[in-house]
Amino acid sequence: MSHEAFYDLIGAVIIFDIKDKKSQLKGEFITFRGDDRTLIFMGSLLLNPDENMDELQLSLADFPSNDNSSNLLFSLKAQRAALEEVTGLTRQLKEQQAEMRKVNQELMQYTHAVSHDLKTPLRNIMSFMQLLLRSLDPLSKSQEEYVDFILQAVRRMEQLIKDLSTDASIRERPAIFQHVDTKRLIEDVERGLRSEITAVNGRVIFSELPVIKGDYSRLYQLFSNFIQNSLKYRSGQDPVIRVEARQEEASWVFSVADNGIGMDQVFLPKIFKPFIRLHNHADIEGSGLGLSICHRIVEQHGGSIRVDSEPGKGTVFYIQLPR
Repeated sequence: MSHEAFYDLIGAVIIFDIKDKKSQLKGEFITFRGDDRTLIFMGSLLLNPDENMDELQLSLADFPSNDNSSNLLFSLKAQRAALEEVTGLTRQLKEQQAEMRKVNQELMQYTHAVSHDLKTPLRNIMSFMQLLLRSLDPLSKSQEEYVDFILQAVRRMEQLIKDLSTDASIRERPAIFQHVDTKRLIEDVERGLRSEITAVNGRVIFSELPVIKGDYSRLYQLFSNFIQNSLKYRSGQDPVIRVEARQEEASWVFSVADNGIGMDQVFLPKIFKPFIRLHNHADIEGSGLGLSICHRIVEQHGGSIRVDSEPGKGTVFYIQLPR
């Protein structure tokens, strides 16, 4: 290999046997020095045990020189180019990740601020609406319809603000893992939703459930969302919601089954996406964020979630969580 060819290798990362020596050179060429026949490199020498690194001197004659030298040069230059490309892409990826973290943090702060600021005007609307109702009592039929439209819109906005705030909090704050008795958890959820359950003559049925590692408040939110979902999408029957769990090799699989209206399987792949609604607001209220929040909570716990449903046959959510 020519003297000039070795200059072309500056910056290349290489490893090959050194001629007439029981050693290998692994590292990166930096430059030549002195009489331009001594190589300066960054890396390491893989030496034969009986050789002393301090006494090992390398010259151009130590390296292969044969008919394949041009192929070796091409290979090493290609390796250098690939390394430079990977290094550049890695640097770009790190910069993009840092920018994404910054944008997400700003988005979370913005969501919190908007959620907080919107609560006050909504409270004012409700307060003045109550004053208006008292002053206009009794209302005509058309006035009652107008008031009902306003109150429905306010309730939808309140639910949306609440869900946006919950979603932002789950994204922003790390989960706090501890041992959670899921039977006691479901009991707490049932107590928290007792008025809603009683209002529709519903029942939540469960028996023995396991103790798992998880964030209590987020698991509470998870099962509360599922049960509320079952109450909202009830059929003509009294709602019956069954919460069960079965043990697998490395996980627990929970199921939340109901006897509600169910849904067409064509919609199942997208129901965990934010703001997806299968019914209009006039039929069933909701923000379209509830199941998206459930999906995020399960992912944070290192689990997975799927759904099985048919129109008129109810819905079953399956939640797989690590043991």
